[in-house]
Amino acid sequence: LDPEVYGWEGPVAKIVIRRLDPLYELTLYNLTPAGAQVFSPPVFATHDPSASIFRLGDLASAELAALAEDGMTMPLTDALDGAGGVHSAIAAAGPIMPGNMASWEIEAGRGIRHLSGAFMLVNTNDAFSGADSIQLPAGGYAEYYLNVYDAGSEENTERADNIPGPCCNGAGVRVPTEEPIAMHPGIQGGADLDPDVYGWDNPAAKLKVKRIR
Repeated sequence: LDPEVYGWEGPVAKIVIRRLDPLYELTLYNLTPAGAQVFSPPVFATHDPSASIFRLGDLASAELAALAEDGMTMPLTDALDGAGGVHSAIAAAGPIMPGNMASWEIEAGRGIRHLSGAFMLVNTNDAFSGADSIQLPAGGYAEYYLNVYDAGSEENTERADNIPGPCCNGAGVRVPTEEPIAMHPGIQGGADLDPDVYGWDNPAAKLKVKRIR
C-alpha cells in the first residue's frame, strides 16, 4: 500500500451526538356507556406555562367553540401552531367510539413540561372534555381522568337540529350564548336527547401519557 495514497493524518472521523426532543405516546380511552357519546378527533398541544387551550371559568375562544360545537379541529390547531409558548400541536384522525381507545405521538421541547387537549362529545350541543396544562412525566407514564365541560358558547337545547352527532345529524343551526366554561350538567332530557341513552358519569375519559423517548 502506498502511504501517499492510503495514509492518513490525525483524526479520521467525527461523532456528533444530537439530543432529540422528548417524545410521548398519548392514549385516549372513551369511558362513556355503549351508544352514548362519540368523541370527536382530539387536539393536543405541548407547551410552557404561558399557553393553554382552555381554562375553567374563562370564555371559550372561537377556535375552542368550533371544536366543542361541531368537532372542528383545524381552527384550533391553526391557532396553536402560531401561539407563543406552544412547542407542538396535533389533530388526531378519526372519532373514538364508546369503550374504544386510540393512540398518537407528540413531541415536547427542552423545558416544555405541560400538555393540554380538547375534544367534543358529539351527541351534545357544546360539551367537550380535555386536559388543561397537565404535567408531562419525566419518565414512565402518567394517567389522568377527564371530566366534561360546557363550552358556554351554545345553549344546551338538546334539540336534534342543533346537534351534529350521529344521534341527530343536526343541520348546523345554533343558539349562541356567551357564558364561561363550566362543568357540564349532563343530559337533562328536556327535548330530543334521552339521558338514559346519551348520558354519562364523570370521568368520561382517561388519558395515558407515556414517555417513549
